[in-house]
Amino acid sequence: MAASTVDLSEFTEMIGARDQRRPCKVAEPLAALSEGDRVKVEAAFATDIVVIPSGAIEKWFAARGHSVSNQAIAQHRKGRCRCADVRS
Repeated sequence: MAASTVDLSEFTEMIGARDQRRPCKVAEPLAALSEGDRVKVEAAFATDIVVIPSGAIEKWFAARGHSVSNQAIAQHRKGRCRCADVRS
């Protein structure tokens, strides 16, 4: 059977576009926060990284019982996570 001569596009269209990126590691802890804490940390995300480094936000989450890596926070701040799709 010569698969190269068979047009399978009909099947691949049914699958649809899949987002291969991993879920954002910030989204779940963010959703678990109180409204006041969520507003506060969102403001920290929006503040220049020189003023509030991602490491400070990592420690802030840890103080509230959430383990979020510095790298995940940096990706979230840059809009390089699935949350960016929701925000836009």
